[in-house]
Amino acid sequence: MNKKDLEKYRKALEKEKGRFLKSFNNLEESQFNSERATETTGVTTHPADLGTDNFERDLNLGLLSDSNLSLQEVEEALARIAKGIYGKCEKCGREIEVKRLAVVPHTRYCFVCQTKMES
Repeated sequence: MNKKDLEKYRKALEKEKGRFLKSFNNLEESQFNSERATETTGVTTHPADLGTDNFERDLNLGLLSDSNLSLQEVEEALARIAKGIYGKCEKCGREIEVKRLAVVPHTRYCFVCQTKMES
């Protein structure tokens, strides 16, 4: 892969990293504000409201976990660029298809290996 292509993917990954960080921070803030509002009101709520609050909390925690994993994958891809191994499948060692990198720039596997692992 040439330097121009690597720079293009690095920029795409940096943009994706910024998006994940923003999403992560928004979810964290939303979760914190929700918990704080519940603590400060001191008003007994209907059990259905408590169920809704618990559902929203669990949903936010799941989204935070997913965002954290995605952010980690992006950071690992940036590290592979720095090491000079970006764009090579970690399973078979072949070049990852350009079309695949365009859609999933943080991927570690070529389409064939990814498909095999998911089967």
